[in-house]
Amino acid sequence: MDEKKDNSSTRAADAHEKVKVLVADDSPEFLVAATEFLKTNPRLETVGMALSGEDAIRLAERVNPDLVLVDYKMSEMTGAEAAEELKKLRPAPRVVIVTGHDDREFQLRATEAGADGFLSKDEFLERLDPLIDRMFFTRNSGGRESLSDSLGQRIRKLNRDATVVLIDDDFVTQELVQFLLIEAGYRVFKAGTGEVGLELVREHRPELVLLDVGLPDISGIDVCRQIKADPNLTHTLVMHLSATHTSEKDMEIGLAGGADAYCTLPFQKEQLLARVDSLVRIARLESAMSAHEIFYEHLFDKSNFGVAYAATDGRMLSINKPLQALLGLEDNWQISGKSIFEFVGEEYRETVKRTIEQMRWDKLIVHRGEYRFQQADGALLWVRLTIFPQRDGTGKVSNLIILFEDITPQKHASAIQEAMLESVPASIALLDAKGKIVATNKSWDEHIAAWGLNSKSLAPGGNFLNYCGLLEGSQGASGSDLVESLREVLAKRSTGFEADYSRGDDKDRKWFRITANPMGEARSEGGLVMHMDITEKHKLEHQLRQSQKMDALGQLAGGVAHDFSNLLMVVGCNADILTRPQVQAEIRANCVRDIQSATKRASNLTRQLLAFSRQQPMELREVDLAQTVRNLVRMLNRLLGETIELSYEVGDDLPTTMGDAGMIDQVLINFAVNARDAMPEGGKLTIELQPVRRQPPDSQETATTNQWIEVTVSDTGAGIAPEIRDKVFEPFFTTKDASKGTGLGLATVHGIVKQHDGWIELESDADVGTKFRVYFPAVAGSGIEAIERGRRRVLKGHGQGILVIEDDEDVLNGIVRNFNAAGFRVWYASNAEDARLLWGKHGDELSLLVVDIVLPNGRSGEELIEEFRRDRASLNALLISGYKSEPSQINCDDHTSFVQKPFSLEELSEAVSQYFDEH
Repeated sequence: MDEKKDNSSTRAADAHEKVKVLVADDSPEFLVAATEFLKTNPRLETVGMALSGEDAIRLAERVNPDLVLVDYKMSEMTGAEAAEELKKLRPAPRVVIVTGHDDREFQLRATEAGADGFLSKDEFLERLDPLIDRMFFTRNSGGRESLSDSLGQRIRKLNRDATVVLIDDDFVTQELVQFLLIEAGYRVFKAGTGEVGLELVREHRPELVLLDVGLPDISGIDVCRQIKADPNLTHTLVMHLSATHTSEKDMEIGLAGGADAYCTLPFQKEQLLARVDSLVRIARLESAMSAHEIFYEHLFDKSNFGVAYAATDGRMLSINKPLQALLGLEDNWQISGKSIFEFVGEEYRETVKRTIEQMRWDKLIVHRGEYRFQQADGALLWVRLTIFPQRDGTGKVSNLIILFEDITPQKHASAIQEAMLESVPASIALLDAKGKIVATNKSWDEHIAAWGLNSKSLAPGGNFLNYCGLLEGSQGASGSDLVESLREVLAKRSTGFEADYSRGDDKDRKWFRITANPMGEARSEGGLVMHMDITEKHKLEHQLRQSQKMDALGQLAGGVAHDFSNLLMVVGCNADILTRPQVQAEIRANCVRDIQSATKRASNLTRQLLAFSRQQPMELREVDLAQTVRNLVRMLNRLLGETIELSYEVGDDLPTTMGDAGMIDQVLINFAVNARDAMPEGGKLTIELQPVRRQPPDSQETATTNQWIEVTVSDTGAGIAPEIRDKVFEPFFTTKDASKGTGLGLATVHGIVKQHDGWIELESDADVGTKFRVYFPAVAGSGIEAIERGRRRVLKGHGQGILVIEDDEDVLNGIVRNFNAAGFRVWYASNAEDARLLWGKHGDELSLLVVDIVLPNGRSGEELIEEFRRDRASLNALLISGYKSEPSQINCDDHTSFVQKPFSLEELSEAVSQYFDEH
């Protein structure tokens, strides 16, 4: 087998032995023509013909050809595929691929398949004989490379993408060498003169320069000397290529000039690539060794770490200067014979010994650990050790390299941090970048059970993001919103966030606050979370807000009493006139209109007081701000007193806004109270409303419009000093005496405006006055009047039965008369007992209950409805009340509605009419 292997490579030694040729082509005409041509060469012997690649392979296994000429494009198998299989035979024949398309893609595929050459069919007759001469009969062409094929491939792979500069003035040589090197995976730059070549070498700093000796401008020997003299080209090797300077003397001169190798032309592909591969590998190894030496120098002598070169028994053979300083040694020689164990703290000595023993017997690849060390003078410090083995040529562990990092400051800082965490009364947890709880303080652990929270999710190892995803934050923030805010903090895209949420039912509700801030600069460092029970604080703030409201109500009491007295006088006088006989019809009509007007004014006044005082969530409706201001003017005049002039201006075509009318009233009343206190000697308060177009500030991330209603409230008071302007909206901040203010007024205003998706701007100077500009989003489309007109309905019954339960006789009579006049059948009662009797007699005839929520003897209208619904689950009910402070707490459903007292008969009729329409 081995004797046959070199069969095709011995033709130069015995030129009389013929080369056996096998031809494969799917064209019979070409096969015949090629065979006839081969017969004209006495050195060649045709041993077979094949019409496909498969036939060629089977035939080659039998006849052992020296050369196979195979067509590149055949029907079942390409020439490249056939060449790849033929090269697997032993002995392997030389393979030349023949094609009618001699392009670069063909050459690349042929080379990758292992072909030894390629021919165009157009040049077959001219180029076949020279090709066979070079393959089989040229001097030294038969010598094989000393490296195995697999090792050559490994070297080629290691050299991939290496740079070669080719300097040669012969165009044919340039193209041939460039093609061979590019196919082998090299990056090639070529030049035809020495000067251009030197520029390319200095620019690209190649691993190898292939340099012609005879160049048109300067000698290749001089070019080589300049390359070798350049300190930036220390690792660039030079190999001369020459077709004219081929004598032994020429080679001596070239090598003496600094060249690393010398090659004469003509050459074989394999020989040139083998030399190039070897030289490039040497250049890269030299470069790597130099880099390694520099790296080792920086690691060992210039590193910030302490480094020790130690034996496998722990004896330190050499140490760098940082380690000398770390261990408190004056000179390197002091380490001679000393063991690392002499410096390791006693409590860790056995651990380090076991670690080094495991590494000595190759049972541990690398070790990292933190240990207490003792310096030469006895001082203690903390060190992070990294130990890894150094191996000899056989792979056996011969020595150890040990890195020392002083972490004493970090340890002290960690101890201080731990002490601080434990001393802080808040509950604190450290999170990693993915939200996993890394550590907690005792306060956190102790309060988890007390809060009734999920201990598994909130303990170390749990993910705080999973817990946040289950929460419902204040102001409508969902769990996903909280999770996203926390992710922004952990990713260092946010400087921090704060969110409140509650758990439990209304009777036993607890409030919590989450505060998160990032830690460190790196994204991987995570964040710090504080989790606090703010239930008592929340209750206190709620009470203070109510107290602040009630303070304002107390100030309004006198004015309100005066207004009601006037209204009652209007009602009383006109009612007295109506009782007189023989009063003209026109006078009666005027009296009725005056009574209705006074009643409506009294109802509006009561609504404003209830809206201001009650504790209710925001209920968005379309609000006409102009009408809101007009309704408040009388109340504000009473609130401000006689020394302050109040004026208001409303711009044309003022749009409406979506909001809670009661809360907006509270905003304006708070501004008025603050303005009054700022003008103790009197002054002027102005309220202006106008539509504006402007882009919202960056803080209004949720804004979806550029149309706003600008409400400007300005006074001529003392103004606000510059140093406290930024604090006026903070809770509990106040410049008033404790007896005059809680500091919650403007904080409440700020919260209300923010809930309405608006914002506030402040302009003020001391002794000049203060101007607040509030922006509410405008509603596009129809105004409030059109909506109100659309809501009005005429109440018309068709004999449906209604049971009215109301303990106030006057209210009861008014409701009953209204329903009777509208065409309903009405039964009525003033207490729960009478209502039960009527239900027992007429329950089947009733379509609707109208029930006051608060009934005599402590009974509840809601409980009465539930009792009746045990007999008929679908019973419809309309609840009415003047005491229920939070309508949202009433259990309304498909069969239950609610109307707040005081209401007009028109509003009651609208509710009932709409109810029958819907049900």
